[in-house]
Amino acid sequence: MTIPLKEQTGDRVLALDGFRGLAVLMVTFYRFGEVSLTESVVGKWASKAVYIGASGVDLFFVLSGFLITGILIAQKGRSHYFSSFYARRALRIFPLYFASLLCLLWLLPWFGNDSVLTGGTIPGGPNAIHGNTIHLWLYTTNLSIAWANEWQFGALDHFWSLAIEEQFYLVWPVIVLILSRRRLVLVCLIACVFLVVSRIGFAFVSELDVTSKTFTLFRVEGLILGALVAIAVPKSTVYSPQLCRRLRIGVIALGGLYALTLPLGQYDYTVRYTIVSLAAALLLLCALNLDRGAVERKFLENAILRSFGKYSYAMYIFQLPLIPLLAGWISPASCEYLVGNQLLGAFLYVVVMFAVTYGLSVLSWTLFESRILQLRDRYFRHQSGGADEKAHGTAHVSDDGNVARHPS
Repeated sequence: MTIPLKEQTGDRVLALDGFRGLAVLMVTFYRFGEVSLTESVVGKWASKAVYIGASGVDLFFVLSGFLITGILIAQKGRSHYFSSFYARRALRIFPLYFASLLCLLWLLPWFGNDSVLTGGTIPGGPNAIHGNTIHLWLYTTNLSIAWANEWQFGALDHFWSLAIEEQFYLVWPVIVLILSRRRLVLVCLIACVFLVVSRIGFAFVSELDVTSKTFTLFRVEGLILGALVAIAVPKSTVYSPQLCRRLRIGVIALGGLYALTLPLGQYDYTVRYTIVSLAAALLLLCALNLDRGAVERKFLENAILRSFGKYSYAMYIFQLPLIPLLAGWISPASCEYLVGNQLLGAFLYVVVMFAVTYGLSVLSWTLFESRILQLRDRYFRHQSGGADEKAHGTAHVSDDGNVARHPS
């Protein structure tokens, strides 16, 4: 017999932190490996393995859809449904995001450091920003990129995925509120099929590959699949061993299918996005309901992985801008010079940049993010007399400042 989701931790579901940590680990490795572990350094197929890390974006989408839908279902039928949801989201997401934009776009250039604006000096690193930066402030970055079919924001290009989530937040609370659970499942299934077919069809008939990667309607199936998991979990508190085995087989089969598509390169017509999203949804559903002794639960509840998950939002914000910002101090070339070997230098660059990103994210959480969240939670606790905390259960805990964010 497995442990019900609501009883797994008392205060929080540890596997979710690990799931989030796995996603940010994948994407961060991809982000820094993209400029150091290139084909000229590690060879064609090894360099392709680096790009698998970009799939962490889809893990983040699935987890975000799960968390947000759980929160909305917990709040459904309660007063201040919209105001409470949007206030919590804004106080979690806006402060660090807009503070980063202010620093990177205005303050640093004012002090003479315009490396983010002009692009880095590292080959293969971010380009100069040439898109209208108003899109960064309005969370429409992905729409600008999709319209132009080109990356326009250099070291801030990764904010396209956050823009998609913010646009999803504008619509999804309304849908959850007006639909019953049964109809919500039906809408999710129909939307997933329609949007996936539309994206694959678009990729097949056009050469707008960047558009197919970043347009909102082409990338929300992960969020919707995560929502389906959130709807499905409360229906059954116990999963049979047979079902768990089927979930595991499903994850393994999808992993094999993903591997088979790798030789296609960019000519997979975006099928890999759907494969990864389905695998992530099955893995999440599996991990939430397996016994604590199961290998998936042990892996996702690992303390190191959960630590990455805790600071994942700041890691997402910082990692790409750090490439041009630190180019004068650390680069693949400088690491190669230090160790005397190109391959070891490339790996050293990834390790050092990851460590710097993690360290800055810990500082951000300790000195900035956690303090804002304390004020936020104190305000809502006062407003609701504590009832809000109880009503949210694990959903509120998932919304405590470690909510998923993702780069691409």
